[in-house]
Amino acid sequence: MKNTLGLAFCLFFTSVLFAQQEHITKCATRTIHENQQKLGLLENDDVFEAWMREKRLEISQRSTRRNILKVPVVVHVIHNGEAEGIAPNISDAQILSQIQTLNEDFRKMAGTPGDNTHPDGVDLEIDFELAKIDEQGNPSNGINRVEWGAFDYTDEFLESVVKPATVWNPDFFLNVWVCSVINSDAGAGLLLGYAQFPKTDLDGIPINPGSKNTDGVVINARYFGSKDLDDGSFDVDFFSRGRTLTHEIGHFLGLRHIWGDGDCSADDYCEDTPNQSGATNGCPTTKNTCGSDDMFQNYMDYSNDGCMNIFTNCQKGRVDVVMENSIRRNTLPTSPALGTNSGFSFSGRVIDGDSGQPVPHARLSFDGDFLPKVTADANGEFTIDNFFADKYDVTVGAWGYITKEVDDVTVDSNTGAVIFEINKGLEDAFALDLGWEVTGDANVLFRLTSPITSKMNNSNGAAASDPGSEISGDVGRMCYMTGAVGGLSAWSDVDNGFTRITSPEFDLTNYSYPVVSFFSWFSNRKLNSAAATPDDFLTAYLTNGTDTVMIFQQDASDESEMSKWKLREFIVQDYISITSTMKLMIETSDNVTSSNGHVVDAAIDFFSVKEGSTSTRDLDEVNQFSLNPNPTNGVLNLSFETDVNVNLEMSVLNVVGQEVLRQNLGQVNGIVNEDIDLSGNSKGIYFVQLRSGNKVKTKKIILY
Repeated sequence: MKNTLGLAFCLFFTSVLFAQQEHITKCATRTIHENQQKLGLLENDDVFEAWMREKRLEISQRSTRRNILKVPVVVHVIHNGEAEGIAPNISDAQILSQIQTLNEDFRKMAGTPGDNTHPDGVDLEIDFELAKIDEQGNPSNGINRVEWGAFDYTDEFLESVVKPATVWNPDFFLNVWVCSVINSDAGAGLLLGYAQFPKTDLDGIPINPGSKNTDGVVINARYFGSKDLDDGSFDVDFFSRGRTLTHEIGHFLGLRHIWGDGDCSADDYCEDTPNQSGATNGCPTTKNTCGSDDMFQNYMDYSNDGCMNIFTNCQKGRVDVVMENSIRRNTLPTSPALGTNSGFSFSGRVIDGDSGQPVPHARLSFDGDFLPKVTADANGEFTIDNFFADKYDVTVGAWGYITKEVDDVTVDSNTGAVIFEINKGLEDAFALDLGWEVTGDANVLFRLTSPITSKMNNSNGAAASDPGSEISGDVGRMCYMTGAVGGLSAWSDVDNGFTRITSPEFDLTNYSYPVVSFFSWFSNRKLNSAAATPDDFLTAYLTNGTDTVMIFQQDASDESEMSKWKLREFIVQDYISITSTMKLMIETSDNVTSSNGHVVDAAIDFFSVKEGSTSTRDLDEVNQFSLNPNPTNGVLNLSFETDVNVNLEMSVLNVVGQEVLRQNLGQVNGIVNEDIDLSGNSKGIYFVQLRSGNKVKTKKIILY
């Protein structure tokens, strides 16, 4: 794994000769773990194991044992539109068979393949249940089917793209991703599955094997579920009794490979698992590699599924420590997703801040441990039936109103109806879905999402094809964008058609001189040197219900305009007659008549309409625009002159198009001198812009 710091996981690849029932397996857990230690990203094993021994001793000396723990599971089925029951879009029954297998194994359930008579075999006392409530607080069956696309599912693609985009809060869900054939970016071959080790945040133990948005387990769909429970809908392969997930959840809960990832001198830190010289293949009747019988029946070995049936007392002790002390593990048994902590009904109302009248169909999003979203009714009222006590950041908005964030709203079962106020205004920061329509026939369409950077290739200096963040300073963390899956641009750019977003209708008849604005991001580049010159566009249109006109178009001809957020402003009267039925349309497309090899991506953020004035036409009257000194070590003087009244705004952008300073100069006439202080910014190249309406004058400066 190249992109996830400290991720320790088990990578299996198999070459199965069915006639001989042979297979080859390989695990990169230890290699990756050691690489992270060499880089200083992880403490050494002795530090972690000393902590583990202390906690195990503390737990063993208690007079009472813990209760049986329940863990809520969400299974994300990542598929390409296959019919349900065709891998990777496996059936509900196949998923249920896997949950049953986990419980048979972790509970040492009598009369099942998980039972054993081995003197060291033990019940881990953990039950797994499909989540009954999703992260919005809605009823759920714990199965999240996601149609993603026909991608090459590698470990890098899963870690950097799929998992962050689909994960449910791992504080409250054990996330399991099921997908098609998983290939190793390191060339290890086919992967059956892998897991992320637990993290501790205790003082002196800064073990950090992976980020929150990748925490969980990934399994190849053909090795998920047990054929012993097949109702005829299963699509399974050679390792087909569900023990791949049992093994990986063992890692998820802190267990190591039974052979210690070494020879007879290596240790898995469990005294009741005999040393062995390496992994077991197949299902031997006896095996002795280090002077004692190997425990090839242990779930943390590589034996065939039908040969595994043992967790030991020591392994249970390690799991107990993790479940009690490790973040994102110790919160699972009390998760509301289990449905045992009953929610309560929470209600409120959204009103106009000026008139006090209800705002019909307002949208609200609650950002806490759980993430409920709700739409108010025609009276601005809403009720969420299954709500959970927490402190929430609430985003409230409606079309024709300015979206508002209300932080730290504490809600519990005693909280009465809450009133949220928002004010009128034509502004959409895209923090909520306020009704923009997405259309098109391309393989990738615009979608409202949090930005995730894609690059033209794997190198750190590669040009970005998607923005890594939305514009700064607005509400929320989302924008409309194509792609939006991260990783390499070619995974998710616009191909073979167009995609368009169209705003809801807006009324401009009450404006004297309206100015429509939005921020755009556009990238159109060659995928490789053999490709034809990029010839694609980002285009914006205004319609008044009768006529439609193009107001903006960007292509690949100006490199300085690409792969950065740019403010676009348009005086409506310059293009079209004002009506009460206006709409803005923005589209991008892949020119399918040209040669293949173009990467096309676009993003849109922060639409607004403001009242302008006739002076916004007069930037051409600004003369002798200068900046001194240039280069500068911090403070410089902006000067220009004009013989007419001009309404101006000054801004400073860095080389990636981010605004570092903005100042409204207002109505100016004559000679203007204005000091600009950039002393608090990093050294480098900047651009100072004078802006009036949709016209801009720009000069480059160097800060040293």
